[in-house]
Amino acid sequence: MGSAHVIYVEMPEGFGDSGHVLLLHKALEGIKQGAYLWFQFNRAAWTKLGGQSWMNEPNLYWFPEIGTRVGVFADDTLSGYPKQYEGQYRRMKQEYAKIIKIDSTDLSPALKFTGVQLDRNREEGTITIHMEQYITQLCEEYKGQYTACDLPHGESDKERKAFDQPEKREKAKPVGKATYLQLLGKLVWPSSMVRLDITHSTNKLCSRVEEADEVDYSNGLRIIGYLSTTKRLGITFGGRLQVPLGLKQLPPGFAESGGLYTVHDSSFGTEARPMGGYCIMYCNGAVDWAASHLKIVPDSSHEAESAEASRAAKASIFTRQLLLNNGRKVSGPTLCVGDNKSNHTTSQQIGASSRTRYYERAVLLFKRAVLLLILSPSIVTTDNMVADIFTKATDKSTFVRMRNNMMNIHGPLRKALENSYAAATGSLRRLIGSMYDSLTRAR
Repeated sequence: MGSAHVIYVEMPEGFGDSGHVLLLHKALEGIKQGAYLWFQFNRAAWTKLGGQSWMNEPNLYWFPEIGTRVGVFADDTLSGYPKQYEGQYRRMKQEYAKIIKIDSTDLSPALKFTGVQLDRNREEGTITIHMEQYITQLCEEYKGQYTACDLPHGESDKERKAFDQPEKREKAKPVGKATYLQLLGKLVWPSSMVRLDITHSTNKLCSRVEEADEVDYSNGLRIIGYLSTTKRLGITFGGRLQVPLGLKQLPPGFAESGGLYTVHDSSFGTEARPMGGYCIMYCNGAVDWAASHLKIVPDSSHEAESAEASRAAKASIFTRQLLLNNGRKVSGPTLCVGDNKSNHTTSQQIGASSRTRYYERAVLLFKRAVLLLILSPSIVTTDNMVADIFTKATDKSTFVRMRNNMMNIHGPLRKALENSYAAATGSLRRLIGSMYDSLTRAR
């Protein structure tokens, strides 16, 4: 914590008289040093109680002896512990309360954390995170300005093309930068936390801040219209592990690693710096994702795919290390799924070719991770590439199928159909099988 300093401050207006000052006994909330001092104080408390954290993610603590994890966000805390260690956890919490001088030591179910709601189904063994309350408030704030819709972008080919490749609109009225940024700020939060299905649309609008007009603002309102009809959607974790879309069976080490795998994709040819995106899956649900323009101007689809694969590799390596440092098992290389044949081939070859010898080191990171057996590349057909919705405005059927897969929206229903299929016979069994096939094709 460092040595103590004697600090005096002027009295706030309305308190005492101007001839006196105040002696601080602790840091004032809101000052620049306040957040840092609280972090140091809080960290010292959890560390004293036996918590361990990774230097790259110091706000997530792991207590190996009682199998407990504690997540910290500012002064909010979320804890998870095995039921058999409840007594030990209660004693730890009481000791923590003494250290940081708080009165409450009660235990209560986690219902909300960092603005994200949590619904737990113990029978199914699943947890669903969503932002229904936030989206409801957002819709109320912009009430009367949006129209409910089924997609965060246009439905027709013409509308989707205009969204992905906006031309300079001479007749469109410009929109105030502050007004536009206020709208985007309210969309970036859910797209970063839970609603990966609006990530591409939101990021696309963010790239137009300097030239935003009324059409861009209208597109932002459309995203709110889409959220209004899907406010209850969230990401569900848990349940029986599902085979990644496009593969026929679970890869080696997949089950032991909790279903950890990555998908990545990039567009090419429509823009100098095309859109790319990735998603990291764990326990059937997405835990990390991104959609943004590439930092390079690629000369080929292979270079574009390689650049996005390398960006996905960085996130995958971080996720692997985070899991390992929190007592979770990661078995063997992590599956990394793409749909570009040339990238899949060259990533496993030592050396360079005339096609790749000029690539920057950052673009070759994916190849290095594959050769070091950190990642294991796999290829699927384009129609099974779920990261496609991060690269462009897709048609409705594709969008819904990929969204449902990454957010594991039909997980509980799928399990119910599986149980029913196993118990049924004859025509009923065939009917349930048909329903299951339709569901998995639509997921």
